[in-house]
Amino acid sequence: MEFRSTGKNPPAGHVPWYEARPGSEPALVFGHWSALGLKLTEKFAALDTGCVWGGPLTALRLEDRWLVQVPCHGYQPIKEGR
Repeated sequence: MEFRSTGKNPPAGHVPWYEARPGSEPALVFGHWSALGLKLTEKFAALDTGCVWGGPLTALRLEDRWLVQVPCHGYQPIKEGR
């Protein structure tokens, strides 16, 4: 299989990998998809809120699904010419 996709949505005819899992599987927690952003469901928690791009840093306490976000103070925009 060969395709390229960027952004929030998968290519036509495909579903995101986390939606293809059986319903009986344990919930997933993942990041590394900042275009998707924060998305919480019973089956998964997508936590990448784009700190590297200036968005907040997000954490989820698994015991009670308490969510906290803090500003990403280390963010620095890319300088022109680099």
